[in-house]
Amino acid sequence: MNNINLLLNVASLYSLLAISPGPNFLVITQTAIEGKKKEAFLIALGVSTASIIWASFAALGLGYILDDFPLIRTSLQFLGAGYILYLGFRMAISAHLAPINSPARGVFSLFQCYINGLLTNLSNPKTLLFFASLFSGLFESETDTHARFSSVAIVATISIVWNSLMVTLFTNLTLREKYKSNKKLIDRIIGSFMIYFGARLLYFAFKVIIW
Repeated sequence: MNNINLLLNVASLYSLLAISPGPNFLVITQTAIEGKKKEAFLIALGVSTASIIWASFAALGLGYILDDFPLIRTSLQFLGAGYILYLGFRMAISAHLAPINSPARGVFSLFQCYINGLLTNLSNPKTLLFFASLFSGLFESETDTHARFSSVAIVATISIVWNSLMVTLFTNLTLREKYKSNKKLIDRIIGSFMIYFGARLLYFAFKVIIW
């Protein structure tokens, strides 16, 4: 595969991953729609940082490592599913609390927001499997270093642009007002989706062990 085709495939495949709904989308939009734009951008930056880390590992041969050590892959899947379940239950349980910018709930530091986004994507088994299998499969032994670095740069660009766009969209004043009037329901719906994703990923991790 020549470098142009490689980079086009990287851009196409990662774009599909980026825009597909999942834990990353939910953790960014839930903060953005509360009106915490700066915090949402830091979460988005954390999510993008994790994508860059995974893409770098994949470009260096992550898929081959996980194929040789399937226990590591399975352990990462379990840890990721557990963390996403934790986020979902926390969000659903705290749905009745005041919005995050209210003194009643306290304020998360910007660093905590960044780490939250970073851990959400690092622990996301969907992201892991994408980069460890499909993404890693694009690179051949003769793929040069420039093409590998360019692939990581493409992932970084798409991730930052898309996540920033989500923050900008969901901090819209109209959406924020609708959120405030329906906070309990919206948080429980988002939390339920997070629990669904976590449970689904946990199921597939168990399925691999059983079969």
